[in-house]
Amino acid sequence: MDYQKFIQELPNFYHAWGEETIEPKSTRFAEVLTTIGRVTTANIMQLLNFAVSCLDTTEIYCEIGTNQGATLIGALLNNLDKVAYAIDDFASHDDPEESLLKLTDNLEKFQLSDQVYFYAQDCESFFFDLRAAATDDRLGVYFYDGSHDYRSQLMGLMLAREFLAEQALVIINNTNWGTTKQGIWDFLAINPEATLLLDLSTSIDHHPSFGNGLTILGWDCQNKSFPIDFDWQQYQAKQEKSVIIAIANLQTLEQQQSEARAIYLKALQLHAQGDLIIAEKYYQDFLLWNSDSFEGWYNLGLLYHAGERYPAAIGSFLKAQALNPEFIDLYSSLGNSLVALGETAQAINIYYQGINLHPHHVGCYLNLGNLLLAQGEIEEAIKIYRNGLEFNPDNLDLISNLQVAEEYSQRPEFLLATGHNFYYQGKYAQAISIYQKLLDLGLLNSDISPDILEPNLYFNCSEAHQRLQEFSQSIQVLQRGVHYHPLDPRLQFTLIIQLQQQDRIEEAIEQAKTAANLIPQDYVFQILQYLLVPMIYDSVAQIEFYKQRFQQGLNTLQAITKLETPEEINQAFLGISRVTNFYLAYQAHNVRDLQIQYGQLLSKIMAARFPAWVQDLPRHELGENQKIRVGYVSNYLCSYSGTYWLQGWLKLHNQAQLEIYCYHTGSTVDIVTHNFQQWSHSFYHLSANFEAVCEQILQDKLHILVFPEIGMDAPTMAMAGLRLAPIQCTAWGHPVTTGLGTIDYFLSSELMEPENAQDHYSETLVKLPNIGVAYPAPRDIPIINSEVNHPINGVISEVNPQVNSAINNQLYPESNTATTAPNIKTKSYFSLPEASVIYLCLQAPFKYLPQYDRIFPSIALQVPHAKFVFLRGELLQPRLDRAFIAQGLIYTDFCEFLKIPAREDYLWLNLVADVFLDTCTWSGGNTSLEAIACGLPLVTYPGEFMRGRHADSFLKMIGVTETIAEDVENYIEIAIRLGLDTSWRREIKTKMQHQQARLFDDPVCVTALEEFYLRQVLS
Repeated sequence: MDYQKFIQELPNFYHAWGEETIEPKSTRFAEVLTTIGRVTTANIMQLLNFAVSCLDTTEIYCEIGTNQGATLIGALLNNLDKVAYAIDDFASHDDPEESLLKLTDNLEKFQLSDQVYFYAQDCESFFFDLRAAATDDRLGVYFYDGSHDYRSQLMGLMLAREFLAEQALVIINNTNWGTTKQGIWDFLAINPEATLLLDLSTSIDHHPSFGNGLTILGWDCQNKSFPIDFDWQQYQAKQEKSVIIAIANLQTLEQQQSEARAIYLKALQLHAQGDLIIAEKYYQDFLLWNSDSFEGWYNLGLLYHAGERYPAAIGSFLKAQALNPEFIDLYSSLGNSLVALGETAQAINIYYQGINLHPHHVGCYLNLGNLLLAQGEIEEAIKIYRNGLEFNPDNLDLISNLQVAEEYSQRPEFLLATGHNFYYQGKYAQAISIYQKLLDLGLLNSDISPDILEPNLYFNCSEAHQRLQEFSQSIQVLQRGVHYHPLDPRLQFTLIIQLQQQDRIEEAIEQAKTAANLIPQDYVFQILQYLLVPMIYDSVAQIEFYKQRFQQGLNTLQAITKLETPEEINQAFLGISRVTNFYLAYQAHNVRDLQIQYGQLLSKIMAARFPAWVQDLPRHELGENQKIRVGYVSNYLCSYSGTYWLQGWLKLHNQAQLEIYCYHTGSTVDIVTHNFQQWSHSFYHLSANFEAVCEQILQDKLHILVFPEIGMDAPTMAMAGLRLAPIQCTAWGHPVTTGLGTIDYFLSSELMEPENAQDHYSETLVKLPNIGVAYPAPRDIPIINSEVNHPINGVISEVNPQVNSAINNQLYPESNTATTAPNIKTKSYFSLPEASVIYLCLQAPFKYLPQYDRIFPSIALQVPHAKFVFLRGELLQPRLDRAFIAQGLIYTDFCEFLKIPAREDYLWLNLVADVFLDTCTWSGGNTSLEAIACGLPLVTYPGEFMRGRHADSFLKMIGVTETIAEDVENYIEIAIRLGLDTSWRREIKTKMQHQQARLFDDPVCVTALEEFYLRQVLS
């Protein structure tokens, strides 16, 4: 084992070696963890894998503490000629047999069973047996992850010595812990053959890099003298004082064991007197030598609870429960501590356990009933009290609490609070039930105060229906609400928007007119009554009608908008900050002139509201050694389709030239937000504070301000009407011109724009190379793609024939009948026929225009097993019905409408599908990129405007142009051929897989963007 080579070459396998964000260049280890569970880190797996690859042919990999096999699989993955010893007795596991079965199953999943010799025993007995066997086997890599108490750690190293190869690697896990560190340094102090090679301690436990820390030792039998620099001073500096003291105290504590009972009685006495601090010390002294004392742990838990140290109390109660699960008072006490900590769901479960164990015991009934009552679950509380009375019919506490609960069940103010409580907990069905009861009571009982049936009740009830996708019921509740509260702007606004979203546009407009008459001072209703357009169009004629209506309405709105008083100005600002003209561009017209007209109105309002913030700003001089200050402001600096692509710009920006400022104005914070923060010089999260954001941007004195998207979020669009930086740009997060005079440049894509592109923009168009963005390569494509040499996720050099056969069967079922491999999802998983040809239709419903509905039945006529899978297409059903009937077909025979699945299932849907159908006039962005990453053949027809040419540019970027259509008829022909010709489909798929890497993480456009920034600042 050449461990020097290992140490020298190890960094080459990682991105960001030596940094907190270190990750393997290969994604195959993360994929393994997705399959078997995250019990280690991908970094540790990569390290072990490379170490094992460096073994000589006669050397063995040995692992103590195999658990469910994650590190073992990581070590052996693609090391097909290596053999491993795996040792684990699963003594710390709740169910050792189940753990062994999981390990066996995981090894079989990755075809590693034949390479592993598993020994179900502890470390010490294994090495004694190995010694008795007098084997010549030598360990080239020894990974210790067994027990990490001091003795076990030291013995685990000492016993392995005689079996190590002439040169070997010794890798120890969990080296953040003091006992582990002390064991390692004591081992180094008495073994000159051992040398510290690498200390990979982590700043916190469970760190995504190397977990709880990793230490790597080199072993060389030729080394018989200690390193010169390893002296007493260094050894003393490395000692873990607390561990050494604890070992030294063992003898003292052993002498005290005989006095343990006296110590315990003293603890009880002090506890009863309320001296909790000293009592705790006595309890701990007692439990140090009597750790199996149920009473000790239980009373310590009571002490912690009395001192409001609830996590510690729970820990003590759980130890007591493990020792004596029959003790009934324990369940009440544990439940009470959980309630105090806010863990109500766990507390409810504990109380139920206590009731099931001792149905005659009153305490758990009372505590559970009281908790349910406090949470507003009145009927369930009544049920619990009654159950308790069946066993304890004379208990006065149960009788009294039952009477209170029954009284509460009829009190409107309590019902209202209960309904709101359910709503804010996300228990929407329960909230609706309570709200509905209140509404029914309100109709029947004139004595109920009008305040009880407040607007918030209707709003929350409507929102609860929305969360459950009960859209008609949501609208009904809002209609009822505006009937009783016609002057409530929130109810009126929400009703209008929901009517629009449910394709009830005429009703929405009428409601907007009604609201504008009732609440004339609220400018948002003036905007809505004149500028509302459908989300879904029923016909081409309807598109033209609403285009004209928008034009006329905009003229009227400009004419009636008054900005003469502070109140009028403020109301106009508030109104323009609540809605955008987002849906206008989906009509597939050149909306530049309408956008400019709307932009003029918005700019006029913003100038009246913030006159100091619309003035031209001088360009800031770029001093010597100064960086260009570039800001990015958005409501969506998170995992969101309109800005997800922006990560590539920030990640690849030249930090030596640019100083990045990010302003996140939205409320959502996730891992993508963390990425933006990581890549920023300054990151501000200023949610729902318009003026604070503007002031911060001005204070930062940016050279350039970029709005990644304008038109999706109303406050962002209003902000874009101000002059907050000398140079202001937008990009294709929302791929439509803004029409704003305050936006100077539109950052677009060379491959996406048509020849006459500038005619579509009010801004100066900047066409960045290729697709214009460095879109992050998807790293979470399921492991199936590695098996077919996926260039993004990495390549597995040896393709398992059975798995490969299963993949082909999944993608081309008509040509293969092999059995599906484990964890491979198929069409039937999504309730789709295996023999069907799946056409994915993944775009938002407003991207589908009626003039193109005939595409689907035209394909179905030629591909009888076609299934068109829509994820958000329910509103399209009436149009699809007409289109299929026109060609003598029934749309329900061919169209499937699925709920948007979780991320993993979404990717699997792309993997099992056969064809991806892009939308005409407004192409898919993120959806198309992810389809390509999954190797899914994609049909597209480039539109007149950039927004209709995304997929076209993606396919050109990877050199797969066979599925780019010249017109609608050609689009249908390509889709039909892909559905019928499996060989051609396979050819396209293979070509996409081999060339798709060109599309992602493209630095060329970022370099061009930075050159543009530099030119603008220096000009």
